[in-house]
Amino acid sequence: ASSQQMLSQASSAMRNALTALSLSEQEVANLKQTVKELQERPAEGTNEIIEREREELRRAQERVADLSGAFRQLQSEVARVRYEKEGFDMPVAMSLPVRIAPELASRVTVIAQLVMLGYSYEDGEMALDAVVVNDLHLALEWLEGRHAAKTQFSLTQRRKEVLEGESMKYITSRTDEEVREEIRMRSSQQPELKQQTTATRAPRRAGESVEEVREIGRVRTARTGRSSVYAKRGQLDMYDTRKRACSMMICMAINPPGSVNGLTKQASEQIAQRCIEGLARLAHSRSAFMILTLGGQRCAFDCLKLYEGNPKMVSACFKLIRALTSNPMTMIHVKKQQRFRLLPTAISKAAGLHQDRVDIIGEGAHTLWSANALGGKDVQDRVRNAGFLPYVKKMLSMSDLDDPEGKYRRKMMGLIFSLAMGNQAVQKFLVVEGYRALLRKTLQENPHLAFDGEFSSLHVWLKEEFSNPSELPKLEMLKYATPVGRALSMQYGKDEKASATQKRAAAMRERMKRRGATPEQMYFAKKRVISMLCKIALNPPGSVAGVSKDESEEIAYRSLLALARIAERRGAYLVLTCGGPRTAVDCLRYYLHNPDMMYAAMRMLRALLTDQSTMSRLKKQVRFRILPSAILDAVARHPDDLEMKAEAVHALWSYTGIGGKPAQETVMDCGPVLEHIKSGLAQARADTGSNQYLPTIRKFLGCALSLAKDNKDIQDKLVEVGLRSAIRKTLSENPEISFHGEFGMLRDWIRGDRGGAKSVTRSNKSTTRSERNAAERVLDAGTQDDTKSSVPHINALNMFNDA
Repeated sequence: ASSQQMLSQASSAMRNALTALSLSEQEVANLKQTVKELQERPAEGTNEIIEREREELRRAQERVADLSGAFRQLQSEVARVRYEKEGFDMPVAMSLPVRIAPELASRVTVIAQLVMLGYSYEDGEMALDAVVVNDLHLALEWLEGRHAAKTQFSLTQRRKEVLEGESMKYITSRTDEEVREEIRMRSSQQPELKQQTTATRAPRRAGESVEEVREIGRVRTARTGRSSVYAKRGQLDMYDTRKRACSMMICMAINPPGSVNGLTKQASEQIAQRCIEGLARLAHSRSAFMILTLGGQRCAFDCLKLYEGNPKMVSACFKLIRALTSNPMTMIHVKKQQRFRLLPTAISKAAGLHQDRVDIIGEGAHTLWSANALGGKDVQDRVRNAGFLPYVKKMLSMSDLDDPEGKYRRKMMGLIFSLAMGNQAVQKFLVVEGYRALLRKTLQENPHLAFDGEFSSLHVWLKEEFSNPSELPKLEMLKYATPVGRALSMQYGKDEKASATQKRAAAMRERMKRRGATPEQMYFAKKRVISMLCKIALNPPGSVAGVSKDESEEIAYRSLLALARIAERRGAYLVLTCGGPRTAVDCLRYYLHNPDMMYAAMRMLRALLTDQSTMSRLKKQVRFRILPSAILDAVARHPDDLEMKAEAVHALWSYTGIGGKPAQETVMDCGPVLEHIKSGLAQARADTGSNQYLPTIRKFLGCALSLAKDNKDIQDKLVEVGLRSAIRKTLSENPEISFHGEFGMLRDWIRGDRGGAKSVTRSNKSTTRSERNAAERVLDAGTQDDTKSSVPHINALNMFNDA
């Protein structure tokens, strides 16, 4: 009775200590807020008041420290008393958590309650990091779901230690001959013991708990004469061991042992491959959260860049990413990362080097399938524009695909179905591009494929294909005379060119690595090359070097064009820092008579204006203000050069996109820009035989619409010169042109019958309703579905570049 009374008093004391700890923490928080307010408003309080409040804050913090120490001491005392007085397993303090008001609960108080329940301090911190909020019950569910070890004091364990001590005394008191005789007897009985152990081993019964099963296993292990090291190793030790192993595998996957340790490059990559495959297997089991917290997502993305030429490594990285995006414990954390936005592009680039391997395309499709299910419409649009779907189309169109069981076909079909889920725009795209016809073909050839009702909402959409079959896509992309055919051919050529560029870049990096070049050396070499090109563009070799004037200008043109290509391929920042803008503006002045130089200079300026790493820096330069006048001077000098004029208006489009209304006014004040746009648009529409028909028209339209965006005065000027009707007619003739929602707010203005322009032009009878509707649909395509607001210029540009 006295023992029970003492325990109840100790439990009450611990409750009081915990309540005092929470109140003291609240007091510290209030005092910190008071000091902060006094510091922000020094006129209302003197320095003496601030010092007095700070002194109270220091005393409150000392009380919190004292209470924390007293709480730990009290917890240890209660544990010791229970260990000595009680003969059965009990938690350290109590069986139920303390009820504390939610406004007084903090991280320290929740961890304190978990420690009172018998969990370790590290497990408590890990639980709160996992559940994010300071909620005791959520933390308890997280710990119990992972069978976290509790601190328990058992009389049976005490008796076991006593018996082990007595057995050790008995062993030390025996002679050497007795010990040797007993060893011989045990070795002769070892096979019989193994047979008995195998015969008596029984499966876990339904009524047994996890702790009981572990205790039985420890007892049987001790009886069979095996090592007792595993019996003393707790669950937390195993968790730490697994954590260290995962961390080591992540580090070795990124930095495997190389030539310093006497290993070849193939052996190092094989070690990294085994590490990634092991992480993927662990992530598919119960270790997904641990791998994510240790950097598994970053490791997978880095390995996709480091080992992009190894198909087995790429496949293992895809499996690891899919395990993290499909696990319920990690999917929300993965969705919040910036790498999740880059996932479709990364998978498309990695798969582009192995587009002929069905296993790589299948695993990539499976990964994007899980990403679509997690991210919704935003991810669906990114996957659609990432360039991965042509690889899927190619694989599903092949009749001799190496997939007898249909495993990879199912993954690719799941990707297409996940793209169509709840997205009507993507559904139309899949119908037009022939993906729905491929679904029909694959299902007819493989009727055993099933998705367990995941895509049951697409039943009507797929049934339309069976009732009215559409034409299957062809592997060979033919060049048609129509603009739509040219657009498809250009898209196919763009994908093929991007894939070839990736292969050449990977081969170049491999050659440089074999020569012993480090990434730092390659970076500085690239920087020296860009500086040299800038100088040659301004000062080409002339008559002194025995080169004619035409040859000098040709050398300058090639140098400037090389700078433009470097700026378009992730080298814009180096071009900017090495003097690229100055070189472009000076070339616009020095070589005004040469249209090729004007084209190359405007192309480089457009690349610098559209790159996110250079646009803000270029905007702060003085040259940013004189760019429109220099560009329009070149256009006025060469009015018949359509290609140069299209690149000029493209640069002005980018200029107004990042400069806003001041940039629009600057462009309008520099010359007759609207006349140049109108005449260039007419020339582009007449040039129907060009392979750049749609991109050229799109540049003129984008420049005119960027000037009219959020500016009613310029909108009225466009109506006066007849540009609105020309834009509307061009959009109705070419509905495949898309601005990805950048000009969604101009839907009413482009129609002309809802306001937004002068009334004298709204009564134009030559404009039909179908033409107005077609133009409105083109501008409305790609706008945000929730608010019907326009997409920013840079985001729309990125979507176009990824398409």
